[in-house]
Amino acid sequence: GYLGHDERPTYLKPPSKDKNSPMKREADEGGASIDPSISPDIVITHRLIIENSIESRIIQLQEKKKALFQSTVGKDMAAMDKLSEEDLRFLFVL
Repeated sequence: GYLGHDERPTYLKPPSKDKNSPMKREADEGGASIDPSISPDIVITHRLIIENSIESRIIQLQEKKKALFQSTVGKDMAAMDKLSEEDLRFLFVL
């Protein structure tokens, strides 16, 4: 299933002189080059997340931790209401 749209901006890669460097190879896995001689076309990247996968569980944990932060540091009591006792035990390994 579809878990939501990622609103984060696409990142841009700076030009690299060394085409075989590990950093260049890693950067080629995503993003768009800002060197028009390498990539003159517009690049659109989509991130797909499969429901009930490890990735989706990591995202859910990140959202819970963000809500916990907002309820403590951000002083947002509404966010605290979203966390169950089980969530708090999981986050703090109680």
